[in-house]
Amino acid sequence: MSKIGVFVHKDGKAVFEIREVQDGAPAKGEVLVQNIAIGVNDFDDILLSRVASGEIVEVFPGYEGCGRVIDVGEGVDFLQNGDIVCYLSPKGRACGTRVLVEAGYVIKKAEGINEKAAASLFLKSMLAHALVARTYMVQDAINVLIQDIGSPIGQIIAQFAKSREAKKVIGTVLSGAELEKVAELQSIRELGLEKAILDVNSANFKQEVFEITKGEGAYVVYDGVGEKEILLKSLDCLCPFGMLVSYGYTTARISSISMEAIAKKSLFFSAPSVFEYKKMREEMVLTAVDFFDMYHRGALKVGYREFSFDKFGEAVSELRKSTNSIIISF
Repeated sequence: MSKIGVFVHKDGKAVFEIREVQDGAPAKGEVLVQNIAIGVNDFDDILLSRVASGEIVEVFPGYEGCGRVIDVGEGVDFLQNGDIVCYLSPKGRACGTRVLVEAGYVIKKAEGINEKAAASLFLKSMLAHALVARTYMVQDAINVLIQDIGSPIGQIIAQFAKSREAKKVIGTVLSGAELEKVAELQSIRELGLEKAILDVNSANFKQEVFEITKGEGAYVVYDGVGEKEILLKSLDCLCPFGMLVSYGYTTARISSISMEAIAKKSLFFSAPSVFEYKKMREEMVLTAVDFFDMYHRGALKVGYREFSFDKFGEAVSELRKSTNSIIISF
């Protein structure tokens, strides 16, 4: 028997429960992993909101983790029992003591990174790689704007963009009260971005972006906020032929986008899914090589806070206001 976490709609709100379930044997192409730690992500937050609203009655969260392989299914010849691995779980259900995962989304953990750090970074790093190295190829002549850079994923996108030698990296905060706090983050200071953090709601926001980029504007904007007003400001800051990238489940909050605003500067719009971009096994392996290399070089740094399994609901709520990654340890 193992235990799994579930959000349930009860008495007009979302309640987190832990249930006992019978372990299933891995099917062809699957592995069974004993979790050591899992990451908490925006995907989980969206699920919590949907359950709380009554849109769905129950759901099993958890989309990434790090643990020990305890069984392998037919056709899986690159993993064996006892391997310590990092994984993505596109269908959720990772929030539990054990999880069945498609083997294609599983990578052996490299030496030199502990399981908790790996769980705090893995999915976000996979997403960041998809954004800066696949959706839009960031390089040394590119100006990058990252909305809500103080969030854990915002910091990681900035680190990936800097590792690809972006010409300018600009970050935003969602209120003026956050400016000093975000500018003082270790990851922001080490990237030299203290003076490139802007309040997206400032009356002079667009002007400040063009001043920093010496009149060019941003070539690409990464927007994971999912609010229409911020999306429109993102479009305003792009140079001709630039790209607006809306990522994560927050994309679903955008009911429409102004084609007039896009056509005005011949812009591009993309809404990538990390699980689609990393669906090919070769792509998972190549991205993992970059991830572990950046970590070992000290180019990938975000702190994390740790919660126990039974506090998963609290951990998701903490995610909304934290500059640290959030993990659950078992």
